[in-house]
Amino acid sequence: MSVERENGFTLLEVLVALAILIAGLAAFYEAFGGGLLAGAAAERERNAVEAAENLVAEIGRSFPEEGVKTGELPDGQHWMLRVEAFDPAEPDRSTSPVVGHIVTLEVSPKYGKRPPLRVQTLVIGVKPQ
Repeated sequence: MSVERENGFTLLEVLVALAILIAGLAAFYEAFGGGLLAGAAAERERNAVEAAENLVAEIGRSFPEEGVKTGELPDGQHWMLRVEAFDPAEPDRSTSPVVGHIVTLEVSPKYGKRPPLRVQTLVIGVKPQ
């Protein structure tokens, strides 16, 4: 009595192949999803840096007023701009036509999931007459 074997795969072989396929797809999905999240985070960071550069450049074109200003970016991030007078350690500063301000800008994320971007610079200008 001879038993003829049919061509094809057994149920066990099909299940093992499906398990391997699912494991591979899960790894691909995790890697691809992580890349998308990292890309979105990089985009938010780039927007924060660009907004910080624009705000600091705007301060540099005018005589800054001391105080604190706040606002919100179009993507929901909040910014705070603090301008403080810079007091040089010169004994005779009354004759100097130059005045300085320390400008600190913080851009906070919308949901507070990462630390704020902080930029600090010294803006030097001529005293208004």
